[in-house]
Amino acid sequence: MEAWIVENELVLTFVLNSLIAIGTLAAVVWAVWSTQREVRRGETYRREHLDQEERHQAERVTAWVREAPEVLVLADDDELDGDQNDGLRVLRVINTSDAPVYDVTLRTLAGAGSPAYVGRYLEVLVPADKATEIEIPATGIATSEAEVVLMTFSDAAGRCWERDAHGVLVRRADLDAVHRRVTGP
Repeated sequence: MEAWIVENELVLTFVLNSLIAIGTLAAVVWAVWSTQREVRRGETYRREHLDQEERHQAERVTAWVREAPEVLVLADDDELDGDQNDGLRVLRVINTSDAPVYDVTLRTLAGAGSPAYVGRYLEVLVPADKATEIEIPATGIATSEAEVVLMTFSDAAGRCWERDAHGVLVRRADLDAVHRRVTGP
């Protein structure tokens, strides 16, 4: 009978050790899986936070067009030919962030149905509470067309941004050469 007890104790010990090993393995697998999930969540949060941080300044830079008042006076170098002077529009651009932006390129349609754009370039746009106004010709521009403003610029950290005709802001690392080129007069 003693042999039977010793043999059963060995079997029981083996079974208990096996169950403990399986439980330990399950705990390790769960811990690894749980850790990986938390690391992925942390990376996602970090990326979203960095994206928001990067966009912080760029979101505060915008431009739009409005019709110019009739009493607007042109500078000598902005004179228009008599046949082109169907009126003026004012391109307004503002930077309400805390830092300047650089290499600002602004484009708006040159005329009704025309694929051409009137462009302006600003080397630096400093923070301001009031918009900078730039006079542009309005030859044949319909009001709805004049609202379209495309802009590119570089923020204080050197990141390039593009704001499309719908006002959507997109980070554009490929604009290093493009945003420095003036597309109009």
